[in-house]
Amino acid sequence: MVHNKKNQVSAIKPNNNSLGFYYLDLTETITDYTSETYGEFDSSGIPKMGKGSSSYYNEVVIMNYGFILHTEILKNKNKLRNIEILKKILICLDGRKKELDDCSFWPSEKEYKRYGLLPGFCSAITQGYAISFYLRMYELFGKEEYLETAKKAYNYLKLGKDEGGVRVIDSDGYLWFEEYPSSEPSFVLNGFIYAIFGIYDAYKLNIDPKAEKDYLDALKTLKENIHKYDAGYWSYYCLLLKELVMVYYQKNVHVPQMMAMYYISGEDTFKFYAKKWNKQINLLNILFVKIMYRVRYRLKFIMK
Repeated sequence: MVHNKKNQVSAIKPNNNSLGFYYLDLTETITDYTSETYGEFDSSGIPKMGKGSSSYYNEVVIMNYGFILHTEILKNKNKLRNIEILKKILICLDGRKKELDDCSFWPSEKEYKRYGLLPGFCSAITQGYAISFYLRMYELFGKEEYLETAKKAYNYLKLGKDEGGVRVIDSDGYLWFEEYPSSEPSFVLNGFIYAIFGIYDAYKLNIDPKAEKDYLDALKTLKENIHKYDAGYWSYYCLLLKELVMVYYQKNVHVPQMMAMYYISGEDTFKFYAKKWNKQINLLNILFVKIMYRVRYRLKFIMK
């Protein structure tokens, strides 16, 4: 879902008292918003998906925009304007969140047929984003309510899929957080990593005693299973469908995420795959991947 054209990462240790920049620099994606690639803005300046009567809110797209504004604020760019928009974003997100049993979550407005999900499903990518976003908003504005929302967003990640959550323990005992909680686990790579970013933030700021174990367990899962996403010449989107990622994802999501995980954890495995997948972004592989996507589309059309 989230597109990143440039990564900015820093090795922040758990004893730091602040979060600062998000783990990926999303500022270059501002053009996706100003050109309305995703969709239009509402009257409050909140980005939406789609246009006109078919437009709708997507929390990841909204928070992605929020991270861009936050980064500009930290760089002292358009500070007053960006702060005002961030306040409106927070009002929008607060108005759309659901709360149950000390959990905050944001159900999807749309179905997702690819993984057999109906409207109302919740996603680990949204929850991970929310933890990271609200904690930074807490640092920026100092409002306890933002800290509480971050805690409650993390509480949702404690719920197993059988409880309506996104937490999964696989047959080998590895801990996963599902971007798409499909009936058969899909294990989408980028969504899992965005959830790890949020849990790592919860761990760094010590907002929950369980965050450290969740982070370390998820880190182990990623380290021990990352090779499964390697097609030899490209990377896979998830483990269920084993589809090659689009060229844009290879370059702007998977590679920057691997580098971010390397700087966060110090694990050389992630640096290895960042370099390998980046090196594989060559004309021959790009052409092959584009052809494969065209073939897949035609096969789906023929089989309808």
